[in-house]
Amino acid sequence: MKVKRWPTLTLIAAVMFLQIAAEFASVGSVILPSRPIRLAAEDKLAALRRIDKGRPWNSLDDRVYCTICKHEISGRQLEVVGGTNGLRALHLRCSYPFS
Repeated sequence: MKVKRWPTLTLIAAVMFLQIAAEFASVGSVILPSRPIRLAAEDKLAALRRIDKGRPWNSLDDRVYCTICKHEISGRQLEVVGGTNGLRALHLRCSYPFS
């Protein structure tokens, strides 16, 4: 009768390290900055209303103050990002180049 030997602790640690490294590599590709989602005007307005419930978005020409870039911008200048892979929620980002 043959007795199976369990892998040594070193081998187990190496396998776990590879699993963690592979998971980290796949998560790293998900965490990269999101590109803006291209939306039709009516879809973008619906997204603004859904994401920013604190203000009544009547049109994409409504203006808001960006606390990051310190500029007043319109709904047309806001970018809708995230959410495309099912892991991240949609959010708004200022399109001003220095924000």
